[in-house]
Amino acid sequence: MLIPGWSPAAASTWRRARPPRWADPRFSAVGWALILVLLVATDVTPPCSDAAPCPRPGADVLVESLIFALAFAHIAWVGWLPAMTWVTTPLILVSAVLWPDEFVGNSARWVLALVPLAAVWTLGTLFVRHVGRRRQLEAAATVATAVPALPKPLPPRARWPLRLVAGCAAVLASLAVLAYAVQQHQSDADHARRARPVTATVVAHKDDGFVVRVRWPQPGPDGRDLEAWDATGYPVGSTTTVLVDETWARLAAEPYDASGWGALSTGLALLGFTLIGDEVAWRRQLAAFVRGSVPALRVWICPSDDGDVLVFPSADRAEPALLRVSLDAVNPDEEDDENAGDEWDDDEDDPEEDEESEEYFNQRDSAVLYGLPYDGAVLAAQIDDDEDELFLVPHGRARPPKARDRRARSER
Repeated sequence: MLIPGWSPAAASTWRRARPPRWADPRFSAVGWALILVLLVATDVTPPCSDAAPCPRPGADVLVESLIFALAFAHIAWVGWLPAMTWVTTPLILVSAVLWPDEFVGNSARWVLALVPLAAVWTLGTLFVRHVGRRRQLEAAATVATAVPALPKPLPPRARWPLRLVAGCAAVLASLAVLAYAVQQHQSDADHARRARPVTATVVAHKDDGFVVRVRWPQPGPDGRDLEAWDATGYPVGSTTTVLVDETWARLAAEPYDASGWGALSTGLALLGFTLIGDEVAWRRQLAAFVRGSVPALRVWICPSDDGDVLVFPSADRAEPALLRVSLDAVNPDEEDDENAGDEWDDDEDDPEEDEESEEYFNQRDSAVLYGLPYDGAVLAAQIDDDEDELFLVPHGRARPPKARDRRARSER
C-alpha cells in the first residue's frame, strides 16, 4: 500500500495548529507554588500553651488536610499530568469559596484573591492546548491514510503494568498510613481518658523547637522530653500541665494531631490513583493500534542526542523537527512474537548488538509513522528499505521538540 508523505506544506499547517509555548499548563505551577509559599509565609498560628491549648482535631482539621494534600497534588499534576488539572483546578477554586477559613487557616486572607487568578490561568492554558491538539489531529487526518494493522504486534513490555503495580502499592500504603493515624488517635484518646494531670516545670527546649523537657517528681532529676507544636509556648522555668498514664505522658495542651498523617495518606492515595489512571489511559491509547485500521504517514526520522526519535517531514530534510517521540526498536526479522519482549531487558543486551542496531538505525531516513501525530500521542514507526526493516514501538508519548531539535539533522 502506498503511504503518503508528510509534505512541507502539510507539516507547516500542522505546526501552526500547535498550541503556543506560553499555553503550556506547567507554567501555571509557578503561580500555585507562589500561593502555597504565601500561605506558609503569612501564617501566624499561635503556639499552644496551658492558657491557649490547641483545639482537639475535628472535621475542620480533616478539611484542611484534604485541601493541603490536594494543593500539593495539583502542583505535581500541573507539571506531570496536566489533564488531571481539569478536575483539581475547579476543586481547589470551590474549596477556597466554600471553606475560606480552612483554606487559609491563620494565614493572610488576601492570598485567597490569587486563587481565582491562578485557576483562570490554568484552565485557559488547558483550553488552548485542547483546541490546538484537536487542530493537529484534524490537520494530520487530512494527510494520513489507513492501513489494516501494524506490521508487527506490540511486544509484551509495551503493556508492562509497572505504573499499575506502583499505583496499587501507593494506594495500599495510603490505607496503611490511614490505619496507623486512626490507631494513634484512638490510643491517645484512651490514654488521655485514663491519665491523671500533674504539674511539671519546663527545664529546657530542644534545638528543633518541637520538644520541651519537663520535670515532675516521678521521672526523676533529668526530666522527660515531650513533643510540642511550638516550644515557645512553654517558656523555660514556667509550669505546665502534663497528662500521665503509667509510662505514657504528653502535654495537656497538645492533643494528638493526625493531620500530618492524614495529608500523607491523602497524598499517597492521589499518587496511586494518578499512576493507575495514567496506566489505564496509556493502555487505551495502545489499544487503538489493535482495534482496527491504523492511520499511517510517511516521514523522515532520526535519533536525537538523548535517545528519543525526532520526526521530520519526509519531503524536505531541511525542515525543522516536528515531534520528539520515545520509541524502542524491535527487529521483527530477528525475533518471533513470543520473544519480542526479550530485547527490552537492558541488562541482557549484547553491547555488540546494541552498536550494530544503533548503526543500523542511523542509516535509515524514511519511515512510516503509525497513529495520528499530535502533542501527547502514542505513535509507532517502521524504518524499511529493500534489505531489512526495523519496527519502533511506543515507549512514551510524543511531545514538542526541544530548541536544539528544530534544526535539520541532515548530517545523519
